Amino acid sequence: MPGGESSAVRCFAKVRSSLPSEANQSDIKISGERLTAAIGGVESTYSFDGVYGPDVKTRTLFKEKCEPLLHRVVEGTNVSIVALGITGSGKSYLMNGRNEEPGIAPCMINGLFQVIERMQNKEFFVTVQYLEVMDDSLVDLLNPHTGQLKVRPSPQGGVQIQGLSALVVQDASQLLQYYEQGTRARKMGTTGARAHREKATSIFMLNIEQREPGRSNVGLTSCLTLVDLAGIECSTCNALVTCITALGQGSKTVPYRDSKLSILLQQTFGGNCLTSVFALLSPCGNDNSKTFSLSQPLRQIKHSVAININDTDKIVSNLREQISTLREKVAGDVSNKEDVIALQELVQELQLAKQQTWEERQKLSLKYEQERKTNLANQGILEWVMDSKLRDQQQIQEKINHLQKEKQQLSEEFSKKRTQVMELKEQLQKHIADFSRITESDKVSDSERKSRVDAIHKLKERLKEASDNQKALKLSLQNVVERLRSERTESSSKVVATKGSLSMEWLIEAEERQRMESENSAMVADELERMKLEIEHEKADIKLKIVDGKTYSAHEYAELEMKITELQHEKPVTSLEIQTLKQEKAKLQEAVEEMHRQHTVELEKQQMQHFQTFRNYRETFDKQKLAIEQRYRQLLDDSIQDAVFLSSRNNELVAENDALRLEVATLKDAMSRKVE
Repeated sequence: MPGGESSAVRCFAKVRSSLPSEANQSDIKISGERLTAAIGGVESTYSFDGVYGPDVKTRTLFKEKCEPLLHRVVEGTNVSIVALGITGSGKSYLMNGRNEEPGIAPCMINGLFQVIERMQNKEFFVTVQYLEVMDDSLVDLLNPHTGQLKVRPSPQGGVQIQGLSALVVQDASQLLQYYEQGTRARKMGTTGARAHREKATSIFMLNIEQREPGRSNVGLTSCLTLVDLAGIECSTCNALVTCITALGQGSKTVPYRDSKLSILLQQTFGGNCLTSVFALLSPCGNDNSKTFSLSQPLRQIKHSVAININDTDKIVSNLREQISTLREKVAGDVSNKEDVIALQELVQELQLAKQQTWEERQKLSLKYEQERKTNLANQGILEWVMDSKLRDQQQIQEKINHLQKEKQQLSEEFSKKRTQVMELKEQLQKHIADFSRITESDKVSDSERKSRVDAIHKLKERLKEASDNQKALKLSLQNVVERLRSERTESSSKVVATKGSLSMEWLIEAEERQRMESENSAMVADELERMKLEIEHEKADIKLKIVDGKTYSAHEYAELEMKITELQHEKPVTSLEIQTLKQEKAKLQEAVEEMHRQHTVELEKQQMQHFQTFRNYRETFDKQKLAIEQRYRQLLDDSIQDAVFLSSRNNELVAENDALRLEVATLKDAMSRKVE
């Protein structure tokens, strides 16, 4: 941006602590702002704007590298903080932190409002947006609506997301609540949470506008963007990596439009913004090769940073002039489609620009808040977290449909094979019966008997081969049925878990209590202001009466002094009662929240235990059932084979018996002849 200060992207390295599985594997050496690591067996040195070891706390990073940026934000400068690294390097931990050690995001939120509170001579208007980008799809993490989110050019420059909720925030606690809800949405939005976060990038945007009291048309505006980038080894980040590399090399052509992620981060990398990147590193150097290769061109990116003037009225006036000019042109030549499309786009930009006033956005925020409550109540805590949940359910349904088709195909093949086995058994029984009948008639030759015996043996071999194929198909079918049952169980468990959520009721009640407290506080403040005005009026009336010569008797003075004394004694008692009630309220609130937390944890444990117990019983039952069925089929097959064998053996014995009888009869005839 012409006339702006030149600022390079700053890149800081942060080595996370070793995991138990990584013990004695750390090969990273830190020396000042340089870092040495073994990549592919070769030691390489990399330079950063700051290097922090595993022992450095997040609070230190915030104090040294992030807190100074807060003053630039309220001065009208855009600021971005990006967590970059491979999956498992600690990006989300750095941004979110824990209760005992808050991350960069909570620290920035609290610090921002502390700076704002110190600027008494300015009016501020803060809005928040929170979205997730995954595979070029956008998800509104604060308001889980089903509408489509579109990336469009902004009348003020840059881009904006049409359909993304922008909620007005009044203080740090409200903003922290929104951030925690959106972050929880990311964690609970999918069954494979780790696989999901590998591919997903979260972008938390705070738009800060300010103006002098009494002026509504011109002021300053800025954006604080906190980015938890997806694992850079994932394909999701390929387009962004290409853009960063091109910017680091000074290329004039940067392919931002290759992905929505690179479009949304165009301001962060290459735009009017002070950008700080935290490169999160694993203790093992080899794991960080992509992080190292990307961090070096990052430091070569130069930005032209300027203060942002918020002049909505001027923008609206310019757009109206452009629309008027283009409308006259289109009226003279309707066939020019490009002018018609340009006119439509300008009208949309004008509508968006008119919605940028504080009053209009306050109305929109109230609308979003109502929609948000409705969506939370309708969908439940596990369904509202993000629309990617729907994609996961669709994927599961597709798996179920695929398994059903596979099951149907295997069932048809198994049915055909079973029919074939039955036919072979019938043929075998028929051949054996024919052989027995022919043998009993004594009209069969040895060659024919041998051929029939060979045919029977071949049929037995074919029957055995068909039976083995049938068993293999049966095992495959059982495997598919088990997978199908598992997918259906998983899908059902998700549906059950998202309904009747006590956590959802708790959130709604908490928000309602907060709203009532806010309304009551406002009502008390209004009443105090009204009382002050009445007192001032009465004081003025008394002074006027004194000026007019009004005098008070000793008795009236005594009564007034007695009333004043009573009020003076009542005031500390009332203040003490109010203070006591506040302390009791705080203790009760803490106790209720702790009980709710313990109840939630215990309930989740019980649900998991019950579900696991059911799964164990079901698995045991299915295994026993399968074993019994297999044993039954085996016994049935063995009995059939035994029956066939015994039948064949019986026929052979009958034939041998007949032959012996014939031989005995022949011997008897021969002996009778000799006797004669």
